[in-house]
Amino acid sequence: MKEAELYYRLKAIGIDVLDEYEVKRFNEPLMSFDALEKPFSSLESAYNDRIKLRADIIVNALPEIDGVAELSVYHEIKFGLFSRSVKKQCFSLCAAHYDTDGKSRLYFYETQDMAEVRRIFENFVSERRIPDFGAWKCVLIG
Repeated sequence: MKEAELYYRLKAIGIDVLDEYEVKRFNEPLMSFDALEKPFSSLESAYNDRIKLRADIIVNALPEIDGVAELSVYHEIKFGLFSRSVKKQCFSLCAAHYDTDGKSRLYFYETQDMAEVRRIFENFVSERRIPDFGAWKCVLIG
């Protein structure tokens, strides 16, 4: 099997992650993890400055890496009603996983650790290794 080609986008648009034409049309080729440095800086700044900026980073793999076709992260922040106090703030990750048995799953994970987010993406991009989904929430979608 050939090694997966990686692509990325910074806008949260819905595409068919298994459709090679759509992945290539709406994404940029990702040659190395270093290309994500600026987007990760924006993501981290949004978190540190507590501003309402999603700062999405989405990476697609063609073909999938161990069943994972898409890995994404965004900054999630929620403020209290009628106040500027932060009720919730985290990095929200999602992985779209497709099994050989025909079942599709979405895995969700939240963390406040930017180093963990970088490590997950660096492993996926540089090592072609998927996250350990043991602590992730799973939703069966097919």
